[in-house]
Amino acid sequence: WDGDFMMRSLDGYCDEYLGVPIKVGSWPNNQKYGLSPAHCDIPYLFKAFLLQEAIEAGYTKLLWCDSTIIKVGNLDPIFEYAAKHGVCAFDNLGYPLIYWIHDAAMKRLGLNETDLDGMIQIMACAVAFDIEHPVGNEIFFQWIEKGLDGVSFNMRDFGSKRKGYRGHQGDQP
Repeated sequence: WDGDFMMRSLDGYCDEYLGVPIKVGSWPNNQKYGLSPAHCDIPYLFKAFLLQEAIEAGYTKLLWCDSTIIKVGNLDPIFEYAAKHGVCAFDNLGYPLIYWIHDAAMKRLGLNETDLDGMIQIMACAVAFDIEHPVGNEIFFQWIEKGLDGVSFNMRDFGSKRKGYRGHQGDQP
């Protein structure tokens, strides 16, 4: 794989990792949306804001990996899948969406309880987008738009009385 890496750290405990420089000291700040909301205000939206910085730097093939993800193999199959489908995301096994989305977010997405039956929830720890693919472009920008809508990522102010509801994972539906 001959791609580039973008690494960022708020606390700056080191300035490089495996030879890759780490930008230290701020939340992502991009031209289209501005400064990312803090994690305590809108959990995990900083991921999409950082990827937006990559788009503004000219990148169209994007892979988000949380800091716990370690590359051990060839990434080409992930990017090839994203090129074909627009996005490459992975099932958050054991966490079906029906148990992990509050009613207000469900409604905001135009879903009902029947729609949720059997619908998977993706893991947001590793996800790839091909921004040149119309589906990848749409899903990526909906990630940011829904994150900013005050409902979809809001894990504090909403809930559900739906049987089996366990909580809301705002960054993963």
